[in-house]
Amino acid sequence: MFDRFHRAERVRPRGGGSGLGLPIARGLAERNDGRLDLADLPGGACFVLRLPTVPA
Repeated sequence: MFDRFHRAERVRPRGGGSGLGLPIARGLAERNDGRLDLADLPGGACFVLRLPTVPA
């Protein structure tokens, strides 16, 4: 799912999108010492973005 140009063709009919959004989002999270994870749930996918907090 996080590979570049990955598309879930079997789930949705072909639409727009190049398959770059999730790899870019994960890369940005990692460059900021965070994470972007995927949980596959019965009702669909759940994406969790974790970023470090900055002390006030």
